[in-house]
Amino acid sequence: MTTSIVPTTIPTFSGTSADFPAWQAIFLDACASASGTCTFGKGLLGYALPDAAWIAIRTADGATPPIATFAGHENPGLPPDLPGPTSTALELSRHSANWTHWTHRNEMYKSQQRDLTAFKVNLISALDPSTLARLTDPVLGTRHLTIRLILADLLTNYGTLTPADISRNEARLRVPYQPAGNLTDYITQQAQAHAIAASNGQGFPEAQKVKYLIDGLGPSNLFQERITHWQIQLPSVSDQTFALLSVAVKSYDANRDRSATSRTHGYAAPVLASPAQPVVTRIPKQRLPSGSTYCWTHGPDRGHDSALWTTATAKTKPGCRHPSAGHQPTATYTQRLGGTN
Repeated sequence: MTTSIVPTTIPTFSGTSADFPAWQAIFLDACASASGTCTFGKGLLGYALPDAAWIAIRTADGATPPIATFAGHENPGLPPDLPGPTSTALELSRHSANWTHWTHRNEMYKSQQRDLTAFKVNLISALDPSTLARLTDPVLGTRHLTIRLILADLLTNYGTLTPADISRNEARLRVPYQPAGNLTDYITQQAQAHAIAASNGQGFPEAQKVKYLIDGLGPSNLFQERITHWQIQLPSVSDQTFALLSVAVKSYDANRDRSATSRTHGYAAPVLASPAQPVVTRIPKQRLPSGSTYCWTHGPDRGHDSALWTTATAKTKPGCRHPSAGHQPTATYTQRLGGTN
């Protein structure tokens, strides 16, 4: 079964440089959600972005270098030849496996091509008359155009960012993360703003990318301990990259305790309780010295060890009450067994 998605409508481009950065941001968001066939979950972005911008986004996802340029699903060609009447059981079994593999590849290829065609139609419909006239061939019309060629033309003619455009793009990086939001989506939006700037020759220095992410996550008060520990692990600013910080906070977010308290959410929210249940005031535990405790799921100095929590040992040696998948109860501060740093 294919995972084709009907592309969303792309707003009409005005044909002015001042409006291009905002339109491009919306276009890239639509492109990223226009198909479910991408191996990396990026929609059709690989068909639109220059190689450098694609590699930048994959780097932000924490992909291990060297990162290859984008390649979509290839046409698998003709189906496997049918087995002959004298084929052995082994040959028939191999043919069945080859046929299943070919069918899947063919289905994914055709689905992605359908998504590409539909998205290209939407994109062409969104072009201003001047751009459409410039791109239309007298003989071929728009049949020769690809999403990447269209975007490259727009970047060439409207992609030079003015100071006001740069300010608007940077404003996307200053939007604070909301505790109830999706952290992966937030980091992807930051990476797209980086890509927009880079594709226009106005790329951000790595240290500035890191600062924007730290500043954006700060108001939520969810990741400060992990960020501080990450900075201690990488004391040299040259080693602190947006990609590494993204991996660190996403891993922490996947394993953190999501109990909804005003302290963990970083704001003074009223505690809602039913009349039948009294409000219990939570007193923060005193912070322990570094190296006192270690939890495989939650990391060092969290006030409890990797051993699983039990009522019998809760008062003398607190254990982990919310272990993640693969939790190692024997991990210690010096023997972490691949746990959270």
